[in-house]
Amino acid sequence: MNFCFLTAQIATWPEKYISKKGKLFTHFFIRVPNPKKGNPFFYIHASARQETALQLINWYARGDYILLEGHLRLNMSANRNYHLELNILRESPLVLEL
Repeated sequence: MNFCFLTAQIATWPEKYISKKGKLFTHFFIRVPNPKKGNPFFYIHASARQETALQLINWYARGDYILLEGHLRLNMSANRNYHLELNILRESPLVLEL
């Protein structure tokens, strides 16, 4: 795991889940600019727990820019494709004026 700061755009609406033990968490996808030719963005699966999850659900929507602090992990899926996952520890709003 790598600790990192990312400036990203929320690509999907944050979805609220409650575990069997009653803990609140959320899952959604974020997108960051991709420097390679072909795809303009790179998508990362993001998740958060407890207070951070509640803030993400209540304050942010799809398309918002956000500064995220968390652990970045590279996982391999069942069909041997690699994907990135971000476990969010803290979030901050980001205002971009065009």
